[in-house]
Amino acid sequence: ALRAEANACPPEELLSSVYAGIDLGKHVFTSTLRYFRSAKFDPDDPVFVAKARQYLGSALVMTEAVRNAYRTLAPDKLFSSHGMYATWGPWAAMARAMNIRCDIYGGGWRRNTLICQHDAERFAHADDIWERFQDVALSAEENERLTQYLASRETNSGDAFRYFDTVDRDAESWLERVGASGEWKSRVCLFTNVGWDAARYRQEGVFGDMFGWVVETAKHYRNHPDHLLLIKVHPAESKFREKTPPEWTVVRVLERALGALPKNVKLILGEDDISNHALGHVIDLALVHTSSVGFEMALLGRPVLTTGGAVHYEKDGLVLRPDSVADYFEALARLFRGETPPQPDAIRARRYAYTIYFRKSIPFDVIDVEGWTPKAIAIDSLAELAPGRFAGLDALCDGILNGAPLAVE
Repeated sequence: ALRAEANACPPEELLSSVYAGIDLGKHVFTSTLRYFRSAKFDPDDPVFVAKARQYLGSALVMTEAVRNAYRTLAPDKLFSSHGMYATWGPWAAMARAMNIRCDIYGGGWRRNTLICQHDAERFAHADDIWERFQDVALSAEENERLTQYLASRETNSGDAFRYFDTVDRDAESWLERVGASGEWKSRVCLFTNVGWDAARYRQEGVFGDMFGWVVETAKHYRNHPDHLLLIKVHPAESKFREKTPPEWTVVRVLERALGALPKNVKLILGEDDISNHALGHVIDLALVHTSSVGFEMALLGRPVLTTGGAVHYEKDGLVLRPDSVADYFEALARLFRGETPPQPDAIRARRYAYTIYFRKSIPFDVIDVEGWTPKAIAIDSLAELAPGRFAGLDALCDGILNGAPLAVE
């Protein structure tokens, strides 16, 4: 009966579906985009709609099953992955609806770490502990630890996902090679993200979606030929294990919208190994949607203008966040007029970096994981999981069982 209900759902109502008080539209949205690895939900494509109805059916069945399970088991708490897709998403949503505590986990940036939240879906932020630590000075040891990790971000050698073994650090030579050297009144780099990332759900900023932002920004530069815009495609488009289909790549979207790019707009493909850090030293402003590279630019002292999509590092003193499309282009206009954008607060940026990368990122050293692939296990028996051996595991258990902050000191 639930499958039949899903199959009868009008296309325009798929993203607003509600059952048992649970918003299932988000699970349909994220699951369908992930399946097609597309950037938009297309209600006019019958293939797209058919798959979305399948996911709605799965979400409906799962919601009913979960409600029955909770009534039978009466659990004290749910511990679940991020809860966005149709499979396990209803578990977290129904837990909140039935006043069952729920802890959500997901992989952190640093290899073998988890970022967890109490009673929240989106896990990649430190909002729950930031107020506590924003005025706490870093020790010399903490500063050194952070410096070493930030240096590793250039090649992601210390992270779960690594896209390049080596990078090109000579930005000036690179600019000359791609025809972007010479005198420019300003140099700006726009960093894209993966269009189908579930983290985008209902957080599309002032432009509505990432591609609208990319296209409108590129169009804008047609009227400012003395200013350089670099558009750097996220390497995950071509290097992630689930590659982005050609029709949803930044290159193809720009071709459809603009044809030939203006001469002052240069595209950096995902395969290009030019270092983000090197680019950061030759640009006047970084533009970002949800990519974590925006925070890296802020840590390098580069001004950063976001699209207002509620990315985790949109904190006072770190980045510029527009309230509207007009506000976004006015920020660019000030740059074009020769005004220097305000730089990030360096001390505040480093404090937030340590908070999100070390305090909020809980070490989970029991298993060595590369991306999503387990590489090794650090124990030979369950007895080795007793308290005291793995500090991160101890903190995780304390948070789950006792409601302690899901973080490490």
